[in-house]
Amino acid sequence: MGLALIFAYISLDELARLHELTFAPLRRGLNATGPFYFTWVVPGAAIVVVLFATYLRFLLDLPARTRVQFVFAGAMYVTGALGMEMVSGVMASGGGGESLAGSLVSAVEESLEMLGILVFNYALLRYLAASRVVVEFR
Repeated sequence: MGLALIFAYISLDELARLHELTFAPLRRGLNATGPFYFTWVVPGAAIVVVLFATYLRFLLDLPARTRVQFVFAGAMYVTGALGMEMVSGVMASGGGGESLAGSLVSAVEESLEMLGILVFNYALLRYLAASRVVVEFR
């Protein structure tokens, strides 16, 4: 249930860009620049650490292959969402956010996020198939 709520929030955030609306005033107040130009990355990184610690036991209880795939998927997603956002922050605070390079960084960011989701879904479906879980849609 916890993971479902987390994924629902991530989807809503991606749609409505809540993290950017919430932290834009903080950026102006702190005069944030460089990798922290998009100030949401600081609490975002903290949340990632807390979630990883919270779900570590869950991960360790998974079969090795599924665990590796879940961690790989999460690393891809976080590299896109946080890592590339920090690269974008450096570019945006230097005035290069609206350039071709800025667009390429944005494309890499979104691609890593989507690939992370794709790898996670693949691993989840493999796990369900190996567990002989039957899912019916009516």
